Amino acid sequence: MKKNTGMKKLLNLKYTALWVALTGASLIQSCSDDDIFDVTGSKENKVYINTQSWNPVNAPKNSMVFNVTNTPVGSIIANADKIEAKFAVQCTHVAASDIVVRLETDNSLIADGYSALPNGVTATMDKTELVIPAGSMVSGDSITVSVSGDKLGLLTVGQYMSPIKIISVTNAQLSENLTSAFLLVKASFTNCIDQATSVPGTAASTAGWVATVNGADQGRKLFDNKRSTYFFGGNFTLIVDLGSVLENIAGFKLDFYAWYYAMGSAKIYTSSTTLDAFELQGSPTFPGATPQYVRFYGPVSARYVKVEVTSPSYSSDYGSAITEFNVYQQ
Repeated sequence: MKKNTGMKKLLNLKYTALWVALTGASLIQSCSDDDIFDVTGSKENKVYINTQSWNPVNAPKNSMVFNVTNTPVGSIIANADKIEAKFAVQCTHVAASDIVVRLETDNSLIADGYSALPNGVTATMDKTELVIPAGSMVSGDSITVSVSGDKLGLLTVGQYMSPIKIISVTNAQLSENLTSAFLLVKASFTNCIDQATSVPGTAASTAGWVATVNGADQGRKLFDNKRSTYFFGGNFTLIVDLGSVLENIAGFKLDFYAWYYAMGSAKIYTSSTTLDAFELQGSPTFPGATPQYVRFYGPVSARYVKVEVTSPSYSSDYGSAITEFNVYQQ
């Protein structure tokens, strides 16, 4: 009986493994069925582009994506030193003779939701012609598309696209739907250093300051240097009236009852005029610690400060318990 039981378990495992394998194969097939291109199974020798890059949902195939964050002191390119992408051209069969492929920028291919690069920011190609040598299925060289780093500050918040298209081939046919590559630049702005652990400068006097949380006056509890007085709540909005415009603000320090009552993320706004004129400085995240710091890339002037806590550091069950608020000036 034990032997039979073991055999049944073995058979069950085999059937399970077979089901998983078949299910996985069907999933792979269903994904590939979504992308049908004329180069697949073509008897003619067709020239095409396949950058083998990941593509955002709302972007065309062969998109090469760069994320740029502009700050008052410069531009930051996520996970890259510069905006530069390379790609070759390919053909579906071994070339009987040299295949000459010509390319150019074509802004008529810009997809919905994207804009052309603005004046002063240009995507340049190091060449406009590639050759697939006889006896090969891929070009012997590649095209490099780049955007100058010193011009990225001209990008406003938005999504930009620079399409590069094959315009002609010799000694082969041109694919009808894999003829282009797309350089994408997603631009954002922040004046807040993410995960800051300090703020330079000198703490300003808090005399005359008024703090409200969700519109309720907090009295002096956030300016009395006491951990025993604090505001506690879930996601909330703190507004501090500094009494007058302070110049050269490097950032803020916020103390919490304990690290597990600190902020996880927040939106930081300042205004030097009225409560109706707040400007978003950034949406930083914070280390699980107390105190926590909002540190600016470039100093600001402000009469009013607004901190919208969008998530707690530890858990929504704990919320945030802020005890002190300070401004540091350079």
